[in-house]
Amino acid sequence: EEGEESPTRLPARQELEEIEAPKVEEKEATLDWVEYLEDYERGAYPTQERREPFPLEKLVTRKPTLSEHLLRQLRFSTSDRMVLKIGEQIIGNLDRNGYLKTPLGEIASTLKMREKEVAKVLGLIQTFDPIGVGARDVKECLLIQIRRCTLRKPLVYRIIKEHLEDLGKRRYREIAKALKVRVEKVQEAADFIATLEPKPGRSFGEESVQAVIPDVTVTKVDKEYVIVLNNEGLPRLQISPLYKKMLAKGSRINKEEEQYIKDRLNAAIGLIKAIDQREKTIYKITESIIKVQGDFLEKGIDYLKPLTLKKIARDVGMHESTVSRTTSNKYIQTSQGVFELKYFFTSGFGKSSVRPTVEGGKETTSSRSIKEAIRDLIDSEDSKKPLSDQKIANIFTINLGIDIARRTVTKYREEMRILPSHQRKRY
Repeated sequence: EEGEESPTRLPARQELEEIEAPKVEEKEATLDWVEYLEDYERGAYPTQERREPFPLEKLVTRKPTLSEHLLRQLRFSTSDRMVLKIGEQIIGNLDRNGYLKTPLGEIASTLKMREKEVAKVLGLIQTFDPIGVGARDVKECLLIQIRRCTLRKPLVYRIIKEHLEDLGKRRYREIAKALKVRVEKVQEAADFIATLEPKPGRSFGEESVQAVIPDVTVTKVDKEYVIVLNNEGLPRLQISPLYKKMLAKGSRINKEEEQYIKDRLNAAIGLIKAIDQREKTIYKITESIIKVQGDFLEKGIDYLKPLTLKKIARDVGMHESTVSRTTSNKYIQTSQGVFELKYFFTSGFGKSSVRPTVEGGKETTSSRSIKEAIRDLIDSEDSKKPLSDQKIANIFTINLGIDIARRTVTKYREEMRILPSHQRKRY
């Protein structure tokens, strides 16, 4: 009857009471569909917040592709239809780095033209920007750049033309002997060649750098660290009070519509709870990291301690996969800079053990700190007598009291893309 509550509607009202909806002035329970539609069109829901206008300075014009950049130069340089046709075919066959890998004979055959005509147009394209574009190999690319230099560099030209392989392997003494010059001159030429661009087209393939927005900010207030979650990118979700009206006693909706609304409400409740749980998880993980890495926040990289996903997972009472998933692509802003949360997960070296350890009460140093120390040693070495991997390992053992194997130094050096000692040597 009209005065009785329908037992099928009661659970939905109980669920609604669990959601913190903004206080609104209660109107008559009967749903006015006209009012509902008008409210929707006006956007009169708490879920739809007013937003600031999009700042125009954030609009970025699209960068032209390498092909577009070259075609523009081609059309400015000639109006000859045959040259344009050949040039467009050549440009269309360049790879992302600006190299022409397709044989000229194949292009000539496709266009039903002579190879000599194709070669002539290729020569025109090789005068375009970026310098070195249209080359068929690295040697030709570097030689094109040398020819465009205002200063004559005959030694550089000869080294590229005759000894490029030796140069790549840093066989400076062999090059000096073959060209009958001092090894110091070869070193100077090598330094200049290193300033050339071996991949002239790659700058056109680079994506625009996106600024990192920290998910968490950690600041020290008095003697305590304060964790602030950045929710700026998340919408403020709430359940519209109109749903409550639609399920209220006396609303003119049938059972099918009622069930649909309940399903949508359950989905909304699940989403709100999931977002809330995500924030709590990030907070707990950040709090756990701070407990271990307090010295790093105060003093920097040298004080970064070993820390594993397993240890954090145990501390916060979650599975390792949950911690890994939560910290993936999440960033934290600290007094030392902005870091990915996973930056803090490193293995460690005990002062009396060659094996990575973070347990057992031993004093340990993180692998990331070891890498930074290796880089510092190499940066400050005598370039004429660079440190071998074994010498670096000995410095750690004797001077720093950290037992580390030579092969570990080699592994870390290669991970940092630092050349071995014989290739770092200067004359």
